[in-house]
Amino acid sequence: LAVDEKRLQAMRDIDEVMNEALLGHDIAAAVGANYDFHRLLYTSAPSDVLYPLIENLWLQFGPFIHGVLDRVSDDFTTGNYPVDRHQETLSAIESRDAFALRVAIEADIRDGISAVGREELRAAGEAAQTSR
Repeated sequence: LAVDEKRLQAMRDIDEVMNEALLGHDIAAAVGANYDFHRLLYTSAPSDVLYPLIENLWLQFGPFIHGVLDRVSDDFTTGNYPVDRHQETLSAIESRDAFALRVAIEADIRDGISAVGREELRAAGEAAQTSR
């Protein structure tokens, strides 16, 4: 793993900022911290190809992250937040376990995408009920 101790500490600090933002329901700060957390990870092994692709995906998915973190914030403040994927990520880096890191990041992305999907389906269902 290419994440050194200095970068790992910065990721821990950013994760704490994100947690505090979620507890305070400061979604804009949580979105920014989430972006910073992932950017630090993805730039730890510089790539002229990979990071621009990831950045492009972030720009496309970014508007949805606000809604996802808004819902996560509610779960976070009530203690119903099931799994902290960033903590899994940090633990994997600390133990130098590349496979666990991959699993944590994949799960973080899947959780975000599935939260967007559920909300979109819910909104579509509510719109259909309203139009009847």
